Parts: sequence; structure tokens; C-alpha cells
Amino acid sequence: GEYSDGHPSWDEHPEIKKELLTDRGLDKDNDGSFWIPWETVLSYYESCYLCHDICRGYHSQGFKGTFTEANSGGHIGARTADKNPRYLLSLEEPSKCFFELKPPDSRFTSEKAPYMGINVLKCADESTFDKSAGNRVLKSCITTSHGEWCDIEAGKYWVVPTTHKAGQTGGFFLRFAAMHPNFTMTEMD
Repeated sequence: GEYSDGHPSWDEHPEIKKELLTDRGLDKDNDGSFWIPWETVLSYYESCYLCHDICRGYHSQGFKGTFTEANSGGHIGARTADKNPRYLLSLEEPSKCFFELKPPDSRFTSEKAPYMGINVLKCADESTFDKSAGNRVLKSCITTSHGEWCDIEAGKYWVVPTTHKAGQTGGFFLRFAAMHPNFTMTEMD
């Protein structure tokens, strides 16, 4: 259709191509983006819902990861929870923060998402992970996709994505956002 990859309408309107594709780095075929003229949208749809990026204006960092049988230790209370992937968050000043854990986009994978949760624990010693010594700041529900806001004091924290049961496998995307840019988040071994 009009404005699909390689359609002549892009060449007829180079200013639109520059603004919508080239300037955004979306000028490659099959990149998942598409554009539809407004008139076409109106001819097919009676209503439209817009999704707001709730982290707009915040400083964020994201990580793609995979739960494997070796690193899927189950929920934070499980005996094997220390196997779960861990991220060390260093926050230099108090901030309103957002944590999100979700599976890969289902449009691009046939993989079934495991039930997952996010746990944030105050870090007493960054060289070792001890879930019992940590001060739990956030424990999310176990679901296939979850995001949650919370206020966090300055300090170091373990961010631990978990599966519901040990051994569950599947990809995930972890995103952290803070009001202030003074933070680092690092994937740990």
C-alpha cells in the first residue's frame, strides 16, 4: 500500500521521507515500522487508541536477557533464586523510578512468555547477593508483563528479574527509568 517499503509515494514526497524515516533511522526495508495516510486510517477505523510513553522525560536504560534452565531460579523466595539474572543499580540521589519487565514483542517471536516478576532489594554488599539480608524495595506480581513506579532513596540495589518457577525459559526485556540521570545499572555475572 501507499507508504509501504519501496512504494513510489516516498519519492514523490522526499520531505516526508526525510522527517519520518531518514531522520529517525527507519529508512531500511522490513524494519517493522510502517506509515499509513490519515485518510486511509479514517476509511478503515472508527476509533483509535494512543499509547503514552510513561517514561517520556525520564532517563532510562534497558537490557535484553534470556531465562535459561541454568539461570532461571524461580521466584525470589525460592531456594534457587540466587541463580536468577541480577543487575546492580547505583542511584546517586533519591528519585521516582520505574521498573518494567516484559517478554519480547510477540509479533516477532512464537516463543511463549514465562510468568515473571521484578524484585528490587537494597544492597548491603555489592560483591555478594544475599536476598535475606536485602531490604526489599519492590516486589512485583508474577505476570507475563509488569511495570511499576516507586520512590527510591540514594544507594545501591539489586534488581532481580525472576520466573515463577525454576527452570522456566524465555526472553525478557528489563527497563529502568529515573527522574534524575545520576544512576548506573550493570548486568552482573
